[in-house]
Amino acid sequence: MAPRTPLFRPNAYFATRSDVLFLGLTVFALYVVETLVLFYALMYLLLDQIRDAPPALESAMNEVFSTVAVFTVFIAVVALLVVAAIVHYGSGGTDTDGTFADAVSVAGWAYAPELVTMPLSYLAARREIATLTFDGSDPATLQRQFEAVQQSVGPASFVILLATVVWSVYILAAGTAGTHDVDVRKTILPALLVGFGSFLLGVT
Repeated sequence: MAPRTPLFRPNAYFATRSDVLFLGLTVFALYVVETLVLFYALMYLLLDQIRDAPPALESAMNEVFSTVAVFTVFIAVVALLVVAAIVHYGSGGTDTDGTFADAVSVAGWAYAPELVTMPLSYLAARREIATLTFDGSDPATLQRQFEAVQQSVGPASFVILLATVVWSVYILAAGTAGTHDVDVRKTILPALLVGFGSFLLGVT
């Protein structure tokens, strides 16, 4: 019996289904929405930790969020297509039974681990932010403090990031093997390349 999702048996899931593009894009869309919700929630957690915050700071942060939201959607769509291209052409491309749309389906589902672990990431970040205080009386100091927080990754967040990347690489490699009807040894290298890039982005 074919699995209902590719989270644990991606090869069997994609090898037995042909109508997965819509579901893959749905998973990807949910990931983008959850990312924006997480960013908004963390933004206000940071705001609560600021001492002597200027009155206009909240409205300024809302403007920042609006800009970030637009760029996040744009960058996420580009990233989805880039990931699909890497696993599709890196696994053989037109020399296989898979199409670029199949690769997009797998790439979309590869964001599913993010949906699962993002609540844990929020709890870890919330715990870390609760230990911090920020000086809102000096904008330059506040900016430096925010930048330091953005560049730091706590132990819990690091473990969650690593587990998420490994899970996503597994879905990419085994899922592409299923859609393109090739051995997983041919898909693992492009999947690892994507995972390595995601890991670097997560820790920087």
